Parts: sequence; C-alpha cells; structure tokens
Amino acid sequence: MPLRIVNRVITFNPTKEAIILVRNKDMDYWYPPGGGWEVGEGEALSEGACREVLEECGVEIQLGNLIYVQEFHEGKKIGLELFWLAMTTEDISADHCDMDPYGQVEEVRWVTQLEMQEMKVYPRRLKDLLWQEREIIESLENQYMLERI
Repeated sequence: MPLRIVNRVITFNPTKEAIILVRNKDMDYWYPPGGGWEVGEGEALSEGACREVLEECGVEIQLGNLIYVQEFHEGKKIGLELFWLAMTTEDISADHCDMDPYGQVEEVRWVTQLEMQEMKVYPRRLKDLLWQEREIIESLENQYMLERI
C-alpha cells in the first residue's frame, strides 16, 4: 500500500495572536497550510514544510518544533500528516493565491482562537488544545527535529 507523507504547518503571528488557515476550492472547512513531501526531489521534510507555506500563503516562516503526527487514509493509500509549529511576523498578501500550478488553495487568512470557534477547522484540536499548550510547545527543545545525514 502506498504511503503519503504530508507536512502541515501551524504558523503563529505573535503580533496578531492568530494562525494561518487555508481553504481549498469547493470545500467548507479550513486547515493549516501544507502538502505532500517531494521525496524524489531530495527535499528534507523541514524544507518541504517551509516550501508548502510559501507556495500556499506567500509567507516565509521560521520553522519550529515537529509537534505531532497523525495517520489518515485516502482510499487504499495510507498517509502520515506531520504537524510543525512555526512563527512569522509577515502578513499575507491580499491578492495571494496558491503558487503551485496544481494547487487547490482558494483562500488564505489569519484566524484568532475566538474566530476559529465559529469555523469548521481540521484538525479539531486547533480550536483549543494547541492554543492552551502553545507556550509549553514553544519552550521545549525540539526532541523530534529530523536531521539529514
């Protein structure tokens, strides 16, 4: 069974007290930007995470900790979603659209914890758990940082 690895990046802007969320064309839910890891291109996982945020949101980030991994299924494919924490003080361009020619992102925006409560967001834990644990996560040394050898 094919395995797909996807990077997702929870990007905080400390000035706005908000994170970046994206919405795909014809979808009614929001999620952290990200996408497939380009293994055949010789790309490191962390490089893929940064590339995806730049492509989908037009924002350069400072990548932080790998904070959790979850399994997902797409038909007969099994996937792993890697969730990273990142910071930026850059703003999203009002006219930005997905720079990937095959990209599906239609809308990108900063969302506060309060705004998020009224939205359909995946993973659901973004609505509360990650906000509550953010300071703890940010203060930890990255035990899971992957290094290329």
